Amino acid sequence: MARGLAALTLALTPFALPASAHAAPAAPGAAQAFPLSYAVDQIPVTDESRTGYTRDKFRSAE
Repeated sequence: MARGLAALTLALTPFALPASAHAAPAAPGAAQAFPLSYAVDQIPVTDESRTGYTRDKFRSAE
């Protein structure tokens, strides 16, 4: 009897779940998922500034 009740409970579980598999709309300010290519395109690009650069700062101390 207990085994039959457990099987019936498992069989009816999908009917108790919500019918829609779609995600709820995101709340304002919530994280959103975007394709990587879109995210990379959003990075601001500016000209390189070499102010303060000297090669001697990056030489190995051999």
